[in-house]
Amino acid sequence: MNGLKKITRELESVEKKLKSPFRFFIKKWLIKKRTLLNRSLDLSLVDHISANNENFKKLVEENKQLLCNENIQFKVTSEGSSPWTYMTKRFEGRIHSNGFLYLQAKSNAIEFLEILSHFYPSKYIGTMTPLGLAEANAASTDFQIIGGRVPEVFRGQIDLNGKITFETTDSWFEIDGHIHVSKIIADPFKGNNHKRELFLRNRSEIRSSINNWKKQNIKF
Repeated sequence: MNGLKKITRELESVEKKLKSPFRFFIKKWLIKKRTLLNRSLDLSLVDHISANNENFKKLVEENKQLLCNENIQFKVTSEGSSPWTYMTKRFEGRIHSNGFLYLQAKSNAIEFLEILSHFYPSKYIGTMTPLGLAEANAASTDFQIIGGRVPEVFRGQIDLNGKITFETTDSWFEIDGHIHVSKIIADPFKGNNHKRELFLRNRSEIRSSINNWKKQNIKF
């Protein structure tokens, strides 16, 4: 509970600053911080409300089960390049209202030595929440003697605890070694529309409970 109080106090402080006449100088930073605080608060509230509301807990547990799947295809939809980077270190994203997972590059590896451009990611490991929020970090790499390789397709899984893992299965050769993955799309439900719709319906109810808690406990 102390953790919740700390986050809510910080969130209230950010909201207050966003209403200040001097907000324009740090508006982007404040909005980014508000987003991060809301994400952290939502995750904390999933556990907090689950401990006090059996129906809410059932929805959370059901969403964990619905997300649990193997042999999921993660398809690269966009790439980027820079003379200073050689691979994507971290992805963040979420399941959108259409029930598909969209991941976007948030951090790229910096090339300190030329040889680094010959490495490319072979595996990512991260987490998926019952709300469909995901993040994944590069866990291992492979080496290409000449040029580099750019992942095109990954195969992975999500376990019952929300651990998400995906590995490069298809990639293409590029001579420069500075092209990296920018965006990925995946269907965690593997075409099962019943599971997809149930997950989205559950998430809507979970979010409604979280928003009600915020209205009752946070002063904006």
